[in-house]
Amino acid sequence: MSLDTGLEFLSYHVLRVIKGEVAWRLYKAGYTQLNISKLLGVTQPMVNKIISSHDELRSRAAAEGLDLADIDSIADIAVSLVIDGKVLDDLVYLTNKSLMNLFRLAYCGSHR
Repeated sequence: MSLDTGLEFLSYHVLRVIKGEVAWRLYKAGYTQLNISKLLGVTQPMVNKIISSHDELRSRAAAEGLDLADIDSIADIAVSLVIDGKVLDDLVYLTNKSLMNLFRLAYCGSHR
């Protein structure tokens, strides 16, 4: 039996993928890796790694049973909020949406 609360899964698997999608989309929208690193709270070299391994990150997420359409939907809204200068709203949205999906067991394919 494990004492994992689900927050570990959310933090390591789900938010990692969402942050990767947000980084990729912001980069494609013209944001610099340095600006993205400041928004995501990671280093610029980490942003470079995230961007260069985008396809691999998505493949692993799908293999873990994450719904890529849901990830894309969350990332779309997050990126829109950032582009509109609503970074605090973005943080609140990501936190609330992620926790609501965790509580609904929406991230685990065996519970959908």
